[in-house]
Amino acid sequence: MRSRMWKMDVQFMLRELISDASVEALRMELAIVVDGGKSLTKLCHAQEGDGELLCVTTYDHWMEVLGDLNVITNPTIAVAQKIPLLPSVVQNANDIAITIPQRDQLILDAAVKLLPVYQKMHHDTNARLENTLRILRACRLCNYEFIAKTPLQALEDELVFINQLPKGDGLVKANERCFLDELKKYKDLAIAEMNKAIDDRQNHWTFWLRHCLKLRTWYIFACECALITPSSATVERLFSLLTQGFGSDRESSLNDYAATSVAIRYNNNFKKGY
Repeated sequence: MRSRMWKMDVQFMLRELISDASVEALRMELAIVVDGGKSLTKLCHAQEGDGELLCVTTYDHWMEVLGDLNVITNPTIAVAQKIPLLPSVVQNANDIAITIPQRDQLILDAAVKLLPVYQKMHHDTNARLENTLRILRACRLCNYEFIAKTPLQALEDELVFINQLPKGDGLVKANERCFLDELKKYKDLAIAEMNKAIDDRQNHWTFWLRHCLKLRTWYIFACECALITPSSATVERLFSLLTQGFGSDRESSLNDYAATSVAIRYNNNFKKGY
């Protein structure tokens, strides 16, 4: 009985807290954290999986998040354009505000709090991570979805980024004409894949295995991209498997035995979708 009364008291205090006008700023700050963090968390989760060619979507995903943050934080962009990106902020602003102008001001005040996040991503895009993003921009040329929706001339302009790969410069010099000659066929195959029902579409690596003989030069490029991982998550998982399976009591195990054991467990987990 006492426990139930205590729980009711806590619920009452929480209800008073979130309805008290003195904590309106706190409500709006929590709301902007939810809305701003959603895109960032989704970006991280998408790039921390396992599998081949995760890198083909990283550049576009990064730029999409950066673009959304720009819309949210840019004071010259109308509130109406910010609203679809800030559902929690808008809901709380509607609860607090009495008039539309007051609501819009609450939204603007909350949105500007994400400015440091946008500035950090913008700086990283053009400084710290510039070279990495150039490599990832090249990798998206292995994304048949990107190829299908992009005009041929724009795709030809994107070919310069292949040079950003570790072996890209040599690959282009040896096969520049082949890249261009196969591009139209590549686009046709990509469009055909996109015309299928979503559940029937191949994943990116299966697409390349299926068309490796038709797109020989592009397949070589896809194999180079398959070596690029957008995060260290896979490597960290391998270290975790190694640590769990080979503690201090198994330090004398042979390297090939340890490597084989880790590979088997990793592949089994990958097949199960863990």
